[in-house]
Amino acid sequence: MSNFLLRTGEVEEAIKFCDLNFNLQNGQGQNNKKINYFCCLLAEVIVQLSVKYGKLDDVLAYLERKVGEAQPNDPWLHYYLGTLSLEKADLSSAVQAYKEVLFIQPDFEQVHLQLAKVFLEKGEFEESFRSYVKALQVNPKITKKMKDFLFTFLQRASSELSAQQMDEKVKVFLSVTNEETFSSLHSRLGEFYAKQGKFLEAISYNKEYCRIKLRRVLPDYLLRCMDKGRLVDPHFLLIGVMKCGTTSLYDYICQHPKVLPASRKELRFLNWAMNEVGKQEMESRGFRLPDLYKELYISQLPPVIESEGFITGEASPGYWKIVDLEKLIHASFPQTKLLVIVRDPVKRAVSQYHMDLRNGKTKQTFQEIIESELQDLYDIKDWNEVIARTKSKNYLGHGLYVYALEKWMRIFSSEKLLVLNSKDLANNSDLVMEQVFQFLSLEKYSDIQYSEKNKGSYSSRVDENLIAKMYNFYRPHNQRLEELLGRKFNWS
Repeated sequence: MSNFLLRTGEVEEAIKFCDLNFNLQNGQGQNNKKINYFCCLLAEVIVQLSVKYGKLDDVLAYLERKVGEAQPNDPWLHYYLGTLSLEKADLSSAVQAYKEVLFIQPDFEQVHLQLAKVFLEKGEFEESFRSYVKALQVNPKITKKMKDFLFTFLQRASSELSAQQMDEKVKVFLSVTNEETFSSLHSRLGEFYAKQGKFLEAISYNKEYCRIKLRRVLPDYLLRCMDKGRLVDPHFLLIGVMKCGTTSLYDYICQHPKVLPASRKELRFLNWAMNEVGKQEMESRGFRLPDLYKELYISQLPPVIESEGFITGEASPGYWKIVDLEKLIHASFPQTKLLVIVRDPVKRAVSQYHMDLRNGKTKQTFQEIIESELQDLYDIKDWNEVIARTKSKNYLGHGLYVYALEKWMRIFSSEKLLVLNSKDLANNSDLVMEQVFQFLSLEKYSDIQYSEKNKGSYSSRVDENLIAKMYNFYRPHNQRLEELLGRKFNWS
């Protein structure tokens, strides 16, 4: 109820309800973890009250009243003080308040984590990491907040600590956590070390993560891999398009018993590698990845027993739009097959906008964005122009499928590139998946559990006149797409 009241703007009522629940839990002798939950909720409410109304004096008066009513050994009040001090950017007072909490209740997990964040903000990396490890020792079950903090710490500390110190931190962390509860640590560490240029360490962590995943789902296969498995180029790549059903399609493909998923659905490695190596260097190499980059890439794929008919691949919708990435894939992975799934471009743009709106990535109205892009793209003729003219979110540009496809189809034949329609996948799932498996040289498999992934909700309707403008804009480009592929999409 407190959360509901808070979301609806009834902050004062949320505080009262939270207080009531706290007193009930405390009076009924509930365990510390449950009491701590209400403590943290109350702190969030108070912080949001101060932000919403901008009345710090009122908040402090409320705090003083609570302090007067409560016993001095109530840890939640000190936690509350620490959280409020953080909002005021008074880091020293926050540290003092959190230390008071731990003096009273040493196993207060959230306080250890908060202290870790404060010390990190102050640049006190050793103290920060010690507090983080204590939080883990109190509760080895890793939460999302604890994952996020670890990698924030690694990013911030990497510029201040030596490579040896960083390695020691990672070893300490691994010694106090359970790989099964935080197996994705290895994947994230692989990503971290790759960005630090420590490719051998990154490869080692990537391989370990793939091993952990296989042990969970295919333990017998993992044992056979010791003799027969090897790292290979991806057999397939799902290269696009964003908000067209790539997550669902990849999930359906990976349900085939002979398909091994990558360590993550979206590795997004090849565009990163292109930027790291540099366009000029890639051109001089004929767009072939350097050996160490290639080894780093395939270390994120599971070992494959090809003699038993297994394949692997990944899905990174961002590959679709990267200039010259088609040349890199063709030169570096000549046997890899590509899949593209497209969607009514107007519906795709609306879907992307609402996703960005939910995630706080845009504050503009849809109409403002589209009207601006309509002006930028009114006479577009090729994909390079699309990229050059739309350097922001590119809601309209992503739907100009024909220009991106033209550059991919200049290099990849129909035996290597399959273009699907998301509407067909939704309405004729079995038929489309039969086509996909045939394209990938897999046996027919019909026992697929279909479920739409990443389906968002729309908080507002789009003006019908704007929708009509968008369809008018796309009409000649869609006609050109239909001519290129020799089929109708009937998007209108």
